[in-house]
Amino acid sequence: MNVKLNGIVDSLTPVGISQLGSLIFDNVVFPAGSWLDNNLNRQEYNEVKLDAVKLRISRAKEFVESQISGISGTITEYVSHKDYIIELSAIIAPFPLSATQAAQTAAGLLPGVSEITGAVGGTAVAESSQLLSDISDLGDSPDRVEIRSKILQNYHKITHVVIKEVSRSKVSADSWQVNMTLKSSFEIDLGDFG
Repeated sequence: MNVKLNGIVDSLTPVGISQLGSLIFDNVVFPAGSWLDNNLNRQEYNEVKLDAVKLRISRAKEFVESQISGISGTITEYVSHKDYIIELSAIIAPFPLSATQAAQTAAGLLPGVSEITGAVGGTAVAESSQLLSDISDLGDSPDRVEIRSKILQNYHKITHVVIKEVSRSKVSADSWQVNMTLKSSFEIDLGDFG
């Protein structure tokens, strides 16, 4: 049995604290970037870091089905795997840490946690609004964007995605649920095809 030591060590290192006070072992980060619009003007977006995230990852196979005269059923031939489809759901809400959690984090008593982070990396309502704005800017990009997540990278080798859809709904006075549909995107060298 092969054991990936780096994967185990990575999965045991916390990256922050959730709004419930529990340790976060993985989050989803879209690093800052830019893209060119139709007028060749550079449009920029800020880093988007999501800690309270639920991911659903799926991937289908593509087949060709052929019917043969006189035979019941079809002959099914595998063609390829389709791209991964990632359905991301995140809660954007200002949740302050308790005084005890903040003191433990600041004193370095929570292992691997170097900064105070809540559900959105902060505690102010203004930060939630800025994050929602940053997500909208990110969603405007027509190009593939970088994504960082231990689960996506270590288990599925996904480092870039195309954002197909972004929606958000208000769930309370200052909280939002953001849903994103992403498709894995790989760099292909067209020279390989002759």
